[in-house]
Amino acid sequence: FGNSNPAGRASVTGYTSTKVLPDMGDMNEYPNSGKNGITYRYFNDPSGVQIPFGSGLSYTTFKYSDLSLNITSSNGGYSLSDPCGIIEVSFKVTNTGKMDGDEVVQLYVKQPEATVPVP
Repeated sequence: FGNSNPAGRASVTGYTSTKVLPDMGDMNEYPNSGKNGITYRYFNDPSGVQIPFGSGLSYTTFKYSDLSLNITSSNGGYSLSDPCGIIEVSFKVTNTGKMDGDEVVQLYVKQPEATVPVP
């Protein structure tokens, strides 16, 4: 125990029961009519989640710093001159714990003003 430091993350959400999910045939990825969606982004009942998407174990701690983006901040959001351009993200990850370890870096983005539903 403790001879190696796991760096994996859960690739799916583990729910407490199938009873917290919508009925088969009534599932929708997005929340609607007061019902939960069915993915980690749209399931709105924290008490129904046993293993959150992206959770994992580590025997050490990490610090993220020096975030840098190649896009411009404006009006509380960001803009990219070319809508099909590449967004570059860089940052520093530092092991701040007492053990050696690997970190799985995860970056999630969304388009809040999309004209069509986006995953």
